[in-house]
Amino acid sequence: MIKSWYGVGMTGTFQDNYLPTGWSAIPACTQTSVAPFCRTCHMLRGTVNQSDIDFTTLAKFQGYADRIKAHVFDRGTMPLALIV
Repeated sequence: MIKSWYGVGMTGTFQDNYLPTGWSAIPACTQTSVAPFCRTCHMLRGTVNQSDIDFTTLAKFQGYADRIKAHVFDRGTMPLALIV
């Protein structure tokens, strides 16, 4: 993602045009929802534990549809950035 933002040598100007694998079919979802509200926390995922919720692919995101609905719409506990 960072290489997409700044170019391979990371010497360019920031351009937020990153789309994870499979998200090109629904770029508006990424640009208006995931990027500004979910990406900061979920891009930190993907180490050893819970790497499946890093949302680097559309399939990973869709696999959590029920949990996303519960946390975002039903409980309002995510995005966590809005809580602080």
